[in-house]
Amino acid sequence: FDINTAFTDIQSQVVILNVFKGPRSVVHESMADVLKLVVMGDWGGLPFYPYYSPFEIATAKQLMKVSVKDGYEAVLALGDNFYYDGVVNEFDSRFQNTFENVFNDDQFKSIPWYLVGGNHDHYGNITGQIEYSKHSHRWVFPNMWYKVQMLGNGFNVTIVMIDTVTLCGNTMQEGEQPNGDIDDATAQDQLSFIETTLKESEDSYVIVAGHFPVWSIAEHGPTQCLLEKLKPLLEKYKATTYMCGHDHNLQHIRETNSTVEYFVSGAVDVVDPSMKHKDSIPQDSLQFYWANILGLGGFATLDATKSEMVLRFHSATGSTLYKHSMLPRK
Repeated sequence: FDINTAFTDIQSQVVILNVFKGPRSVVHESMADVLKLVVMGDWGGLPFYPYYSPFEIATAKQLMKVSVKDGYEAVLALGDNFYYDGVVNEFDSRFQNTFENVFNDDQFKSIPWYLVGGNHDHYGNITGQIEYSKHSHRWVFPNMWYKVQMLGNGFNVTIVMIDTVTLCGNTMQEGEQPNGDIDDATAQDQLSFIETTLKESEDSYVIVAGHFPVWSIAEHGPTQCLLEKLKPLLEKYKATTYMCGHDHNLQHIRETNSTVEYFVSGAVDVVDPSMKHKDSIPQDSLQFYWANILGLGGFATLDATKSEMVLRFHSATGSTLYKHSMLPRK
């Protein structure tokens, strides 16, 4: 495996050094006037034949159509990559049946996926997912947490990919707060990495991407651990947005006294209309919520330029559901 040539067929050159030794930094050299990302979570198919859900198929088709037509150059995959118990190892057939064979448009295959793990991935062998990077030129999962710096024409975007399970523990039962055992040293190591990366970034936009939500009105609701550990860092260092999955819908939440935008994009594999925690977020902070089962799933896109970064939510049926513009950091 030649790491120097592994990504030659990716339209925007990606430079990854010593990827399988666990680097914490990836450089995505685009140099384009517009940096274009697809953002989606909870896409992990089914643990039995045919290993994908009808929603995943429908959303994948629309996601690929939009990506190819409008020139999206990377995917941020926000965890729960394989339901319900992750993968056994890097040779698991789920990589083919749930990923390669579903997201199979020839042009779409040329763009990299930057991934993090979700709670269901940690039920299995998360290292197997990291090691699969050796077998697929588009599967970029160098470590459980890492930084991607996207280089544009006169502006850059920092993306901090975090592992919320090692930070907060796993969920023992569906619908509850993360309360599984954590290694305190590992959690602190990641927290230090997050703070250092946020502190050092001078880029126009900073995206932090993980699986568990900071804020959510849906089935799982806000994650208390992230409210305590992550939210203060997002605000202190003026992150542009935190993007997550875990709840199976599309949400935009913004507190009136904060500049940080919170987006949930976890609606690829299934859509859940729960609003169980609608009273668990700050008053007047919910900007948008979508969980229409007839929409067959949904995902987000980000278009960043020197002057603004625009988020759009899309349904699998082809509708643009919502649009929101964010300004570059001062």
